[in-house]
Amino acid sequence: MAINTQFERSPDGFNSDNGDALKQAGLGSTRLLRFQVQDEVEQQQLQLLLQLLLQLLLPQQLPPGLPVQAVFAHQRHLAARIRVFLEFLTAHCAKVLV
Repeated sequence: MAINTQFERSPDGFNSDNGDALKQAGLGSTRLLRFQVQDEVEQQQLQLLLQLLLQLLLPQQLPPGLPVQAVFAHQRHLAARIRVFLEFLTAHCAKVLV
């Protein structure tokens, strides 16, 4: 299946209407279903951002089978944008899950 890999430069970075294209290009984070990224997760090409974050910060409140995952291309250093997003998720999830 061919994937449209056109990206637009914007003030916020790159935009695409195709999460698979962003995933394959490693251009940030996207929201996909687990089955869409399972192979890459098993090969350690992608990490499940939201699940990892919740396991580290709120392990006692992590519901089984959490249906939402935030995924990013594995890199040694996270971009500041991703760090800010993680901080937002941490604060939001702490309010929702407590």
